Amino acid sequence: MRLLITGASGFIGGASARALADGNEVWGWSRTYSERAGIPRERYVEADVLAQPADLPPFDVIVHCAGVVAPGDALAAPMEAMRVNAAGTARIFELARASGGAVVLASSVYVYDGSSELPWDESTRLDPISPLGASKLGAEAAAIAFWRCFSVPSILLRIFTVYGPGAKDSSFMASAIRKIAGASGQVEFGPGESTRDFIYIDDVVGAIRAAVAKVQAVRGAEAVNVASGRERSIRDAAHAIARVLGKGDLALVFEKLPVRPDEKGSGHSRHAALTAKAKRLLGWEASVEFEEGIRRALASGAGTLS
Repeated sequence: MRLLITGASGFIGGASARALADGNEVWGWSRTYSERAGIPRERYVEADVLAQPADLPPFDVIVHCAGVVAPGDALAAPMEAMRVNAAGTARIFELARASGGAVVLASSVYVYDGSSELPWDESTRLDPISPLGASKLGAEAAAIAFWRCFSVPSILLRIFTVYGPGAKDSSFMASAIRKIAGASGQVEFGPGESTRDFIYIDDVVGAIRAAVAKVQAVRGAEAVNVASGRERSIRDAAHAIARVLGKGDLALVFEKLPVRPDEKGSGHSRHAALTAKAKRLLGWEASVEFEEGIRRALASGAGTLS
């Protein structure tokens, strides 16, 4: 197939581009060219996601990873998050419509972040309380509209907390590894009872590959959780990192959970996923255990996961 990967210079987009190159003609799109995607310049669009590049070929599937993905970044610039994530996604769907193709959309766990109906499955009422969640809900709404009005099929991957080599330095996992690796005394963290569903980058790429293989046959805009299915506290995650680094005796100190964890729009204090639909629709499930993922990331040579 001929595939377009938006956000090909990013963490998930770059990893997906490299994985999908086997047997496919892969094109890339991001604001600046990056060699990390392994795509030659002649098949690379250097432009904003709302641009309208000329002379693009038709694409069988567009894997749309471009966007604002960090809750803090969206909180700092909510209008930019809405522009890129909502309007930008509509632009990509218009390109897919013109190509007669389909879309695999990298959505986010944060579309759920105001819902207390844990664990979250794809039928959970969406209730974003953060700018990131609102902008990703806008992206999903665009997908639904383009199916109903123009019959553009899509799979909306609601991706939970991804870690692994290539992640941003500011991510919890990267910063926690740096702090623990360099510590000789006490290490301080935020609320230890907050939880996330951590999923290793190779598993996310596997879900994207499975979605690419299935999306052209989908009749609608199908939402799918991409998660390990394991709710893990920040406390447990930090202690697991310490064990892998051989620092199990290090003193780790955690803040108390605030009364209103969502008061700054940062999201729900707990994330918990159900993943049966991914197995049923895509034939996919996560396979990398948490501590194994940490070991793989460190063995890759990216000691800080950056």
